[in-house]
Amino acid sequence: MLAEITETTPQDAAHTAADLLNDLEPATPPILLHGEDATAWPMLHLAASLHLDTRIGLEDVLHLPDGTPAQNNAALIHTAREAIQHTRKANPQRS
Repeated sequence: MLAEITETTPQDAAHTAADLLNDLEPATPPILLHGEDATAWPMLHLAASLHLDTRIGLEDVLHLPDGTPAQNNAALIHTAREAIQHTRKANPQRS
């Protein structure tokens, strides 16, 4: 199930994501959570912390988290993998 957050600020996106995920809580299919532009990286971190599926690519964001332009999709994916691993280590999945 795609949970695409289209809010334009990270704070608004976080509130919208929380409300949407609360509404979807009884859902059993995997949920893919992602944002766009300024909310792409915050939503990636939120998805990782909740152990949800996520995505990243030039279709979603053109910059790395530090604001530098991404040279290509590979740069985004590499950075996203590192961020997901770091976030999940800090937020182990609960049984």
